[in-house]
Amino acid sequence: MIEKIYASILILGVALFAQEALREAVDNGDYATVRQMVKKNEIEEIYCGKMPPDSALQVYGKLFNSMPEASFASCPLQFSISYGTKVCADKKQLSVCMDAIHYLQMETLQGSLSAVRFFDEVVEVALKNKSYQQPIKNLVDTILWVKCPKKDIESCIAGCEAYADSTGDTLQLEKCREVPEKGVAKKVTVTSPSPLNNNIQKWALEGFWGSPASLASAWLKTLLHLQKKNVIPDLLVPNKDFITRWVQAHHEQGNPLPGKELFRFCEAWDGAVDSILIALESKVRCPVFVEVKDARDNQTYKATDIGGSFWIVQNMNYKTENESTCYDEEEEYCSVYGRLYTWDAAQLACPEGYRLSTDADWKRLEKMAGGAAEKLRSNGSDDYAFSVLFGGYANKNGISTLLTEGAYFWTEVQKNGRAMARSLFTKEENVERFSSDTKIYMSVRCVKNN
Repeated sequence: MIEKIYASILILGVALFAQEALREAVDNGDYATVRQMVKKNEIEEIYCGKMPPDSALQVYGKLFNSMPEASFASCPLQFSISYGTKVCADKKQLSVCMDAIHYLQMETLQGSLSAVRFFDEVVEVALKNKSYQQPIKNLVDTILWVKCPKKDIESCIAGCEAYADSTGDTLQLEKCREVPEKGVAKKVTVTSPSPLNNNIQKWALEGFWGSPASLASAWLKTLLHLQKKNVIPDLLVPNKDFITRWVQAHHEQGNPLPGKELFRFCEAWDGAVDSILIALESKVRCPVFVEVKDARDNQTYKATDIGGSFWIVQNMNYKTENESTCYDEEEEYCSVYGRLYTWDAAQLACPEGYRLSTDADWKRLEKMAGGAAEKLRSNGSDDYAFSVLFGGYANKNGISTLLTEGAYFWTEVQKNGRAMARSLFTKEENVERFSSDTKIYMSVRCVKNN
């Protein structure tokens, strides 16, 4: 007995060691070692960490193929990007295919432009898979009502009463009292339409309306493509006719045009929206942006006049020599949310002609918005095209948190080793002013006087 216990402990120790060795190799980017461990069947789990999708496919390709559900659960990003088209070509993997498609859509809600492209590619393959269009057959538990034997009438009526108490089905109880019946549990086959097209329609529309406005143009191409494939009805596609109906409906109701939707249309259709607004005699126009080019790294940003000051309405992404980082040190987050800076680095983030927004700048902006964060954030009415994105922050150790939930911005006021900042949250009503340690990493918005 003791020998068996010792052997079990030894096996468990080996397994734990293998898991630890796998994670260490992946986290250190030693994918050659990971590949050898997989080849020798030395792993007890699938672990991807921050492994690039192409590398994950090279390492785990056979496992992705043989156990797609477990692979997606362990490595949803890598699996969806590198193996999504392959799994959606497999006629037996509808469920995992839809999981991959939905995951890519959720990545776009966090601002990933590349995820829109991968969504398109995977959806294209899924729609071509004829087996995915077939009705789905499922066995479900049900109750069939049969004539009650005379000798069991009392027990049958008692059963009907218990059924009515638990389900509220009083009609069945009345029927049972007139002609006693007995409920018999049985499994039956129920056929329902394939959920694929309806889910793709739902996720694509949610992607257009819910992702940052900067992705509106990419999502519009997807919607127009799905319209041609009869996956999305014409009336739901935000084309020029849709925008015309939208403007007319708001005018008839006497309501102002919601900035969030208007700016999304303007981003998706470029200059075409102003022509529609002019034709419908609307006083509103698409926001006028000027392009600001940072000579230091040739990145370009959008700026617009808000209350007499020109604000760059994107987070700065200039890489300072020290004390700036991407959320989770992932470059793709920088491309969407900009970089996160310590207060010292924030002083160097703005391009020539612009400066770090001051406490006074923010007070004027907040006064215009009536203190309402909704008028400034991308998921609100965004009345001034300020388009706050929720890029989170990083603590003094570089640990990132609150991506997609909170936005944090430095201002220039410093006192006693601390500096003033602003925060906005996805569902909070107000812009918050607070004092912070200058070593925290936050976003930067730049401004210049008009």
